[in-house]
Amino acid sequence: MANRKKRREGFRDGGGMNVFFSHLEALRRMLLEVLAIFVLLLIPGWYWAAEIIAVLQHYAASGLETQFSLRYFALMEPFVVEFKTGVLLALGAGMPLYFWRIWHFLAPALYRHERRWLAGGALAAWGLFMAGVCLALFAVVPLLLRFSLSFARTGLEPLIGVENFVMLILTICLAFGVMFEFPLLLLLLLLLGVIRLDTLCRQRPTVLVIILVLAAILTPPDVLSQVMLAVTCYLLFELTLLVARFLPRPPESPEPESEPPVEPLPEVYQAAERRALRRRSRPPRRGPYFRR
Repeated sequence: MANRKKRREGFRDGGGMNVFFSHLEALRRMLLEVLAIFVLLLIPGWYWAAEIIAVLQHYAASGLETQFSLRYFALMEPFVVEFKTGVLLALGAGMPLYFWRIWHFLAPALYRHERRWLAGGALAAWGLFMAGVCLALFAVVPLLLRFSLSFARTGLEPLIGVENFVMLILTICLAFGVMFEFPLLLLLLLLLGVIRLDTLCRQRPTVLVIILVLAAILTPPDVLSQVMLAVTCYLLFELTLLVARFLPRPPESPEPESEPPVEPLPEVYQAAERRALRRRSRPPRRGPYFRR
């Protein structure tokens, strides 16, 4: 009681408010440093955006019988496309640096095992995201372009805009990167005990429908990329079920203890209780003042 009173008095004297404002100041400093890292990475990303678009075009056109060139249909379209490319490059390349700065902000408030789990989960999330981006960039995009340009023939030539080309590649890469986080989310839910492994095994058709819906939402409106993303994610789901069999199971909640049996009352108290019940059930007596 005395310690609680001292803490309350210390907060009123300004100690608690000082701690609160110091946390706010640390949060503001962390956000400013993350913004500064983003701006520093945006400058070279924007500067080399044109070269990166040219590399993507050369890589996508390699091995194709029909070559294509990019066009732009608005005056500011190249500027907007290069700026968007620079922003995405700054976000993707700066993920380790952003996490490092956020980690320094959160680490003092975490326990040792929480730091270990957070660091491992962040590295796994970044690795899965980059794996999805690489799969989309080196396997899905060339196959999609090869399929699309196979319809070119005499009198039917492709006219591809630079914004459509770049946004198509970035959308597919982002969709694969996001969907590759699906196994990590399932493992987290299994470790926390939110869902059970046998429940996931029984709900395979439901999971397949959810994957198909998400693939249709995230990918461009073409069947090829949607099917490839759905098949890849379902294979990752099956791999997650296989890995989850070797994970430690969460402790089951203990069963509620049964209440001890109630001892019967002595005979004297039972007789008194019966008399009280009879007295309450007896109709009230009517006096002369209560007659109708």
